[in-house]
Amino acid sequence: MLRTTNGGDNWDRSMFSDSNRFLKSVYFLDQMTGFAGGAPGGVFKTSDGGINWALTETDSASTFILPVENFKFLDSQTGYACGGFRDLAGSMWKTTNGGNLWKISIVGPEPLNDLYINNSNKLIAVGGDFEYGSSYVKTTNAGDNWIYDTLGIFGVSSSIDFRNKSEAWISVGQKFVYSLDTGNSWRSVFTPDSIRIEDLCFTDSSHGWAVGYNGYVLKYYNPSSVINNHIQSANPNTFVLEQNYPNPFNPKTIIRYQITEYSNVSLKVFDALGKEVVTLIEEKQSAGNYSVEFDARMNQQGTDIPSGVYFYKLETDKFVQTKAMILLK
Repeated sequence: MLRTTNGGDNWDRSMFSDSNRFLKSVYFLDQMTGFAGGAPGGVFKTSDGGINWALTETDSASTFILPVENFKFLDSQTGYACGGFRDLAGSMWKTTNGGNLWKISIVGPEPLNDLYINNSNKLIAVGGDFEYGSSYVKTTNAGDNWIYDTLGIFGVSSSIDFRNKSEAWISVGQKFVYSLDTGNSWRSVFTPDSIRIEDLCFTDSSHGWAVGYNGYVLKYYNPSSVINNHIQSANPNTFVLEQNYPNPFNPKTIIRYQITEYSNVSLKVFDALGKEVVTLIEEKQSAGNYSVEFDARMNQQGTDIPSGVYFYKLETDKFVQTKAMILLK
């Protein structure tokens, strides 16, 4: 194991307590408490910042062979781990006592490589193999039951993260697979230059990173950003979608709108054929006035947007309106 105490300038190396184990993942809850897993299976826990590690208990000794690939915790007591073995089982572990005891569930036919916790009940994990293809499992009742499904894409899902509450991204070899509806439907796009991605992470809705083979690091570029999120002291009494300004524009324009109450808000841009170009807003918002910047240098697939007539559509729980705008390069 490698450990740093000065922000990564220097690393100290030490042999793990079990020298016959291949470590695959390390996760820390705080400065002192952490977990490690690998092959063969089993979860190790440290309470002194990684100096000493001890094997925790599991409810089934027969599944000890299944490797542990990744960890995520909801809070200090409740956590999950994913893993499994090719052509044998995809497995999920759960703890409710701070990682001292783990209960395992077999949830699919392929190993799982990464997971994401939406809330106390909802969780999704991704994996697969080159025989079955990319796949995922999800639960809506804190792991009591799991639903297994495939993504219909050749390859193995290596990582998953959410850009916001509803938009999920998965790395599958040389493709990104994404969902705009919390995993109910999926689309795929090739990575820039078909770089093979191993891991991805979003720090917030505007900043994301992906790391791949040959030392490549990709940075997520958000073509839009909310530049004014001011809520008026007196709530507005009408829904309004204003004409973008400037119009025509190149390459940026501002779209302003007003909502009267706390609501689901969707603001999307479409081309003249009705094909979605980019999602600008997909979240709940309070009553007030909002301004969004649309940058036409990049669409949902990461390519340049050509000149032409485009339409932006605002949709809330009680209001829908569409306006046209012109991109002139």
